[in-house]
Amino acid sequence: MTATCIDDGSYDEVIYCTVCKTEISRETKIIESELVDHTPGEAVVENETSATCTDEGSYEEVIYCTKCNAEISRETKTIGKLSHSYVLIDAKSETCTQNGNEAYYICDTCKSIFNVDNEIIEDVPVIPALNHIDEDEDGICDRCKMVLSQAEEVETSETHTFTCPLCAVTTENVFGDSVLLAIHGVIHIIYAIINALKLAW
Repeated sequence: MTATCIDDGSYDEVIYCTVCKTEISRETKIIESELVDHTPGEAVVENETSATCTDEGSYEEVIYCTKCNAEISRETKTIGKLSHSYVLIDAKSETCTQNGNEAYYICDTCKSIFNVDNEIIEDVPVIPALNHIDEDEDGICDRCKMVLSQAEEVETSETHTFTCPLCAVTTENVFGDSVLLAIHGVIHIIYAIINALKLAW
């Protein structure tokens, strides 16, 4: 009986007379299964990790015995990185008040940023705003034609805050310091009257 990697095999070792062919002895020999090679099957893929545009992927190529399902070999294979999905962001000119930018690419998958030479960069290539210019001092920007007093009011309303000197409360200033001071003054007078009336009662 033929041995496999699962089962022992065996054979009979027999001695016959060379003259009359009579059987003199018979001994059964055992072929142990551990001494028999496995029968390799087709390689299968396990533990697969997909590649991305930033990281390599990998998988394990495993071969099992077709008889006993024992693992014969296991080899890790590498999957190369995928290509980036480039999306072109057009250049935008700077203005007096708004930053511009150079043309650049962004990967639609990993969101990495690249310059026009496809070299990865950390930030969008910004072109700083030009700022207003008024060489003839007529109060109008020579470049964008905005009335500069209006531009200053817009900038002030967007960035300035007011802190009341009476109560130290800070609020966004969209009216001007004098108006807000008057409003807060009236509020403090009303509170003072209410408190006085409470004490009188």
